[in-house]
Amino acid sequence: MVEQLEIEGMTPKQSILGTKDVAHILDMSPDDVIELARNEKLKATKQGRFWRFNLADVEEYKQQNSDQS
Repeated sequence: MVEQLEIEGMTPKQSILGTKDVAHILDMSPDDVIELARNEKLKATKQGRFWRFNLADVEEYKQQNSDQS
């Protein structure tokens, strides 16, 4: 899935993702992803009414939370 999300000319670590993409990667609902962003537990930027996530930040969050379980 990550390879499909790459933007031409950018590495996967630079890719910008939407809420649904992040939900798929983290195996949770889009509403849960938004809640993490609102509570500043997952780095995100709000563009209008949409949240945007950096793939590197999502991978970091996933790694930190897999270590805790």
